[in-house]
Amino acid sequence: MQIWRATRWAKVIALAASAAIGASAAETARAGDYPSKPVSVVVPYSAGGGTDVIFRAVSSVIQQYWGQPMLVLNKPGAGGTIGASFAAKAKPDGYTLLAALQGPLILNPLQQKVDYALSDFVMISQLVANPMVLVANVKSKWKDAGEMIAYAKANPGKVKLGSTGFGNLPHLMTLYLQKQTGAQFAIIPFKGNAPARKELLGGHIDGFITTQFTDLKAGNLKGLAWLSEKPFPGLETIPTFPQLGYPKIVADVWWGVAVPKGTPDAVREKLRTVLAKVVEDKTFKSMMNKMSVPIDHLDTPAFKEKVDKLAAFFPGYLKSIGMTKK
Repeated sequence: MQIWRATRWAKVIALAASAAIGASAAETARAGDYPSKPVSVVVPYSAGGGTDVIFRAVSSVIQQYWGQPMLVLNKPGAGGTIGASFAAKAKPDGYTLLAALQGPLILNPLQQKVDYALSDFVMISQLVANPMVLVANVKSKWKDAGEMIAYAKANPGKVKLGSTGFGNLPHLMTLYLQKQTGAQFAIIPFKGNAPARKELLGGHIDGFITTQFTDLKAGNLKGLAWLSEKPFPGLETIPTFPQLGYPKIVADVWWGVAVPKGTPDAVREKLRTVLAKVVEDKTFKSMMNKMSVPIDHLDTPAFKEKVDKLAAFFPGYLKSIGMTKK
């Protein structure tokens, strides 16, 4: 009886192994053909915005490297969460990608109810990233952020800093600037970068954090400090917060690619490989240069590490400032 049982289980195991091998072979075959049709990338914002333009630039060059077009699928709304939700529920076959950003993936789920989680995605590559900078009016009496912070400490509430959107990264970093320096600012809310810029040019506020550098290059605004380890190329005269003695005040806005959890390894590897070619493409580099968006490629392990660190940091930070969802 014992021998029969052992023989029967040996057959079961052999059949299971055979099925697994067959499934693996089928998956490999499918991955070998990938992509055999157009691939969609979900952009969780409206057409014409920065994210849309970046991924249309990707789509304009990627076909030459893998033989299929990339279609930009705009799914705007709710701060990017509608598009992220759509991508999370897509079939994990590599034909629906997500334009991955910190807001929809990390910040928004901590501040509002959503029907997906960061764990529903696998990070593939970071493509580009913009450092953030604290800007002031060109007539500002402060030569850098260090002087502004010193004045704010001596005059609590007198320095007015704009916020370009409640709960977004510039707003959170404005609050973090206050937390890290011990200065007390009057934080003025605006609906976007444009109205904050208008008020700053008019002298009604003293500064705000932004990722848009056109005014710095044109000399319309003054840069007080980069929220980065290194200055933006061509604007090295502006110091960084680490150089001013605040090493933790570092943040960037990044754009990458993620796929739904369960996407086959071989498909993910093909995506990783083709995206590495895209960021080296001369046409893509030229388009990003015209947008003043630096290429900052992080391959899968480094991108995952960065996202994991941010996902570990923000829950505690948002809780400490009372901005987690109820």
